[in-house]
Amino acid sequence: MLRCLASDLTTTTWSNIQITRATTVGGLKTASPKTIWTDKTASRCCNIWAPEIHWQPNEGAWYIYYSAGTSGTFDNQRVHALRSSATNIWDSTWSYASRIAIPNRDVWSIDATVLVLGNTRYLVYSSWDGPNQCLYIAQMNSATTVGNAVKISTPTLSWEQVGANVNEGPAAIYHGGITMFD
Repeated sequence: MLRCLASDLTTTTWSNIQITRATTVGGLKTASPKTIWTDKTASRCCNIWAPEIHWQPNEGAWYIYYSAGTSGTFDNQRVHALRSSATNIWDSTWSYASRIAIPNRDVWSIDATVLVLGNTRYLVYSSWDGPNQCLYIAQMNSATTVGNAVKISTPTLSWEQVGANVNEGPAAIYHGGITMFD
């Protein structure tokens, strides 16, 4: 999965997180990526995907939220966070901040994003509920802690049930003072 923030692009190779920088979005196609994170910790070493960079003003730092788990299975995926050392994303060194443990649903979770409504931040992510991969939302207490999660979407439409019942990859769109969520 690819995410673009201005002309900084985050990508993964399943075993690391990279940032690519260019002066234009089109320039990202030929720019060289910089590996900013590799992890050998058994519980989060592998199957790294869906990195998203978000500014956390209360922390005064950038955070990268991503999915990772153990080797040889996708069953142990969880949301993790890295913290920047500087306000400049490219020059920053990144350190492991935390696994995001959801108090009432500390289970398989992927594809986290941060939704900002007014001054409140929410973590929105995908997780299984029986045969359905659903979207959940939890209010953020800090950049790495959240409250209890609530299910906000279940795949019920035919196009959400092709191959499997899936809602994943949530994204917020902000424009003209309006917030839309997809």
